[in-house]
Amino acid sequence: MHRILALFCERETRDELGLGAIRDSFSDQLFPGTSTIHTRLRYFFFIPWIYQSLENSQVSARHMPRRAREMELALVLPLLQSDDEAGVFGKTAAEDLKRLPSEVYWAGLGNWGFRRFKGTQHEYYLALDDIYQRRSFLSRRDDGEMGTDSFTVTWHPKIPPPPDSFPERITFQLTEEEKQFLKDCLVGNHRASLLADLAIHPPEEGVSLERSNFPWEHPRFAGFSEENKKLLYHARLFSENLHGAAILYNFLLADQAERHELADRYRKSLLEWTSDTIDVATHRGWSLDELWNVVEEHGYRVTYPTKDFVKTWLRLVNEAKNPHDLLDSREAHELIRARERRLKRSRSRFSNPRALDQWGGQSGLGQLSYRWRDVQVLLEDLYAGS
Repeated sequence: MHRILALFCERETRDELGLGAIRDSFSDQLFPGTSTIHTRLRYFFFIPWIYQSLENSQVSARHMPRRAREMELALVLPLLQSDDEAGVFGKTAAEDLKRLPSEVYWAGLGNWGFRRFKGTQHEYYLALDDIYQRRSFLSRRDDGEMGTDSFTVTWHPKIPPPPDSFPERITFQLTEEEKQFLKDCLVGNHRASLLADLAIHPPEEGVSLERSNFPWEHPRFAGFSEENKKLLYHARLFSENLHGAAILYNFLLADQAERHELADRYRKSLLEWTSDTIDVATHRGWSLDELWNVVEEHGYRVTYPTKDFVKTWLRLVNEAKNPHDLLDSREAHELIRARERRLKRSRSRFSNPRALDQWGGQSGLGQLSYRWRDVQVLLEDLYAGS
């Protein structure tokens, strides 16, 4: 439940117009294993170190959740006492922390190859006693050699060991060994991804890499692989194009709620979007068939109603002769309203007065960057490794 509820607080996860499958396909292809709630890179090491320590002590399945929680919470104070405390889990909640780092990073640990146990965190806890028994059995083989099998290997055997001071004194700065291991994992598991490319090609020495709003603005874009440039081409056009639909959605809500000042603000934003963001010539040459192939060939399914919504919106954008056309277009307005009603049904803000009253004045508005803002923090941690 904590995982599900936390999604509503994540940046880029508010999916008011039902475009999440497309967004997530691009995000996972470009930056596999990442999440908008990952804060710092070294948590990818903290968590295995904790569980390896507890496994070495053969903490039982019954007691593992409590012991692991205690060790994760014990990281808070040392990290807050370091020179770099940004991104510390439990910084404000402390003992009341509801969502532990292990919960947040569990999927990424498996995706990057740090975690070898093939299951959920709960399934891992349940399996521990059997894992200990199996390890004991293999250690007593007749040939006298310690054996292993895939069931008993829970973590990558070559994860660098924790420093002697762990967990009493710890920082977010990676060691050279940790940095190299992480890059090897990314290349070994996701060689073609943009994330692996950026990990193994840090900025040149002495060059300061300033953060950008979107991955297609990266200064080394021209040197990306053709596959990644193709991904970013479609990701950029989708992000830019559908951002206008999100603005119009908020404009229509503000107008219906008679929040005139807010409606004027969104009217101005939509006019700026049509004049400053949309390159009509580029968008008219965009192949939606190719977009769907790029999105769906990696396991994501886009429904026909979603494809039809995107196709219709793109047609309306291309047909607009001036910035005011979409603001005045009854077809564009009904497209947005019908899409939201289809998704939310009785909870639609356009037909449910209570839901409209509860609207905070902004929803699903940020232009998609496919986790780029958060990925840049992880990359900065990697580049800063000593």
